[in-house]
Amino acid sequence: MFRCFSILIFCAVLSAAEDVKWIDVSNDTAVSVDGLGWFEENDGEFIRLPIARKDDITKLAWRMSLCPAAARVRFKTDSPTLSVCIDHGMTEEGRLEMWHMSSVAVSGIDLYVGEPDNMSFLFTSNPKQAKGDYVHKYFSGMEKKLREFTLYLPSYAELKSLKIGISNDAALLAPIPYKRKAPVVIYGTSITQGACASRGSNGYAAQLQRRLNTDVINLGFSGSGCGEPVMAELMTEIDASLYIVDSVANMEAQVMQERYENFVRILRKNKPDTPVILMTKIHFAYEALPANIYESRSYYDKQHKALFRTYDKLKQEGDDNIYLFDSGALIQAGGDHPTADGIHLTDVGFEIIADALVPFAEEILE
Repeated sequence: MFRCFSILIFCAVLSAAEDVKWIDVSNDTAVSVDGLGWFEENDGEFIRLPIARKDDITKLAWRMSLCPAAARVRFKTDSPTLSVCIDHGMTEEGRLEMWHMSSVAVSGIDLYVGEPDNMSFLFTSNPKQAKGDYVHKYFSGMEKKLREFTLYLPSYAELKSLKIGISNDAALLAPIPYKRKAPVVIYGTSITQGACASRGSNGYAAQLQRRLNTDVINLGFSGSGCGEPVMAELMTEIDASLYIVDSVANMEAQVMQERYENFVRILRKNKPDTPVILMTKIHFAYEALPANIYESRSYYDKQHKALFRTYDKLKQEGDDNIYLFDSGALIQAGGDHPTADGIHLTDVGFEIIADALVPFAEEILE
């Protein structure tokens, strides 16, 4: 109660100074919060997994789920000014940046303008503090004209509270629906979550969302896409148009042998008719080292043995809705390698994946 009261006071002072009204995005029916499969069940918390299942989920996956990667806030307004009031709600030691990702990449909130089939990037926020409210103004003085806006939420920082600030006399309307009603659900690793895009909206999940004009629910969890059965069960709680499994990078060869087929079969048992894409792992930069230093290609093959076996089995059983997408063929070891650290993709790497994955998924969905 005290925190909410403090936020109201903070925003009220700003409202008086700038003739702005503040809209809590969790509590306004004109605002659409997308990309969070359990948003209503979680009482408007910006969390990517259901709070009710917290005890069933690994600690690291749960911690990563507190970062609303690829989730979006959408609305229409004719306001000539637009700001956000942000509280990450993290501890004083909470990180707004990482050694291989800037504060914008970790904690920024990206602003796009335009309807779902014609969106353009405008600005990103300037993360200021891990805990407590701060305000970022995107623009002021624009023509009073009805526009649709999308805010991409932080990839690697928590978000406790978010308010949008618009002119007192501005309209606030619901956005245009996506082309497809059912979302795409992606399960995977830190790369799936968005590391190391220069900003959150450049990860391949976000690019897929824009280019397919559909909702995308990103269940990529850094260091913890390990194929636990509960994660497959949770994926199928969401009535998706397409499931994508991109978890090989977090699953050692032995874990792949033990879990991968079972994970995919849970998806298929619970959703027998929904298409499923199995993605291979990209090749990491150090795989170019000599075999006596790093067991590169042979280990890559060992990791993928269970994936190919699962795919072949389901195909032989007559499953025509299982698909194989070879990320490893797109990102090879050697050369300039489109990663920030030899493992996690840059914007260039994410665009390479998206350029191939979008038409692949589009053909399946059509």
